[in-house]
Amino acid sequence: MKKVSNGLFIFMSAILGLVSLAFVIIEGRLLLSFDWSLYEHEFIGFIQYIARVGLALLCLVTSISSIFYLGRKSFIFEGACVLAIAIAISTGATNGIGLYLIIIATLYLTSAVFNHIAPESEK
Repeated sequence: MKKVSNGLFIFMSAILGLVSLAFVIIEGRLLLSFDWSLYEHEFIGFIQYIARVGLALLCLVTSISSIFYLGRKSFIFEGACVLAIAIAISTGATNGIGLYLIIIATLYLTSAVFNHIAPESEK
């Protein structure tokens, strides 16, 4: 049971890592191309782009650390944070990607809980 939960958790961490890496690349490109300077209030646009890159980096670091520190700690709190981030992002997403982010975050949190409660060995 523990091997299945570890495999599921690593799989969900990899999916979360791929999605967050894609968003780091997309949002980082927009930040570095000075896309925020097109806003009426440039400083607020800059802060919004920094926040988007920061949230994507946070999710990327969470997914990478959950793979490397799999047996050492529980990632339930991190999964709840990723779900909260996905809900916050989905309120501003207009193209439907917010729903997919919530689904990925929910599956990540579920796999973290399943990995935490799975028995170490079956007797």
